[in-house]
Amino acid sequence: MNTTKKFEHSIEFFNREREKEEILSILRQEPREINFIYGPINSGKTTLIQKLIDNLPKDYVVIYINLRERTMSSYKDFLEAIFDVRYEGILTKIKNLVIRQKETVDDVISELGKIHKIPIPNGIFTRIFKEEKPKNAFIYILDIIKNIKKEGKKPVFIIDELQKIGDIKIDGFLIYDVFNFFIRLTKELHICHVFALSSDSLFIERVYAEAMLQGRANYILVDDFDEQTTKKFLEKYNISKEEQEIAYNYFGGKPRTLADYILANDRNKYIEQMILERKSEIKSILRDVREFGDEIKVRDKGFPVSYEILLETLKKFKETEKRNSDEINETAKRYLVSKNILFADCVKDYVKQQSRINLIAIREILKEI
Repeated sequence: MNTTKKFEHSIEFFNREREKEEILSILRQEPREINFIYGPINSGKTTLIQKLIDNLPKDYVVIYINLRERTMSSYKDFLEAIFDVRYEGILTKIKNLVIRQKETVDDVISELGKIHKIPIPNGIFTRIFKEEKPKNAFIYILDIIKNIKKEGKKPVFIIDELQKIGDIKIDGFLIYDVFNFFIRLTKELHICHVFALSSDSLFIERVYAEAMLQGRANYILVDDFDEQTTKKFLEKYNISKEEQEIAYNYFGGKPRTLADYILANDRNKYIEQMILERKSEIKSILRDVREFGDEIKVRDKGFPVSYEILLETLKKFKETEKRNSDEINETAKRYLVSKNILFADCVKDYVKQQSRINLIAIREILKEI
């Protein structure tokens, strides 16, 4: 990892004691529910969980699946994201090692520490793929988890950007098979902790409304830094009090943007460029709706999006940063969330901007209009 990446990760993990302790508290208990980690884009969710994984005791074995950089349009895409057919299955590997008597089973499990893809023999993978039955894939994963458990280890299953499989269908939506598998691991068998990460607040809203998850899911918000944390962090990097104030007024507590601000050669120019770019993006979205119209799909039904209603919705943020969800037109909210302009927290029942720079750009656009 280069120096800039390390720097950005230190920002995103800075002062996350509350979230860190909440997750560690869950890990100390018997698995009993699915844990959804959510929050605005670039708030540091992935970095938080990766840092925690790296510092877990050796008796934890983490299966970490990241769907972030993959296009998910089919069952095969999903299988290729979670399985690695280049290596032997864990059971086969252990058997061979025992035969050679050079290493113990415990050594193998310890080496596994963090699994980015689940090892699977090619023959089993081919059969699972041809059958197109998600249940069979999950039976294989369950066998792996049971094996880890038998060796006295604590399995943890983490899947990042889970919403990417939300629209894949195999005799119904794949996501429901995934939910059922997670429920089996946690609520029924108490065999493995499960964490699902998502920056898509519409997906979290859909999850939150699922009857099958009622009483079986926990929600952990990883939000942008508050003002005090933002300024404390900037001070750590020798940013003056004046610039701390400027940075928070323009960027709020968005970790990734704060990193770019600190590293910028000309910070005033960086602020101007960010506002200009965001104004241009939002104006383009509004212009397209005004000229051509648009719609948003909810439960496979299309709902028209009105330019006028979008404007009225944005005007609600002229004087305040947050609004109660009941105050916002639902169609406009869903559309603006899908465009990463708004962030909706269905658990806490409010709507706000995805970032402070969005808020500034919107207010300037409204003045121009």
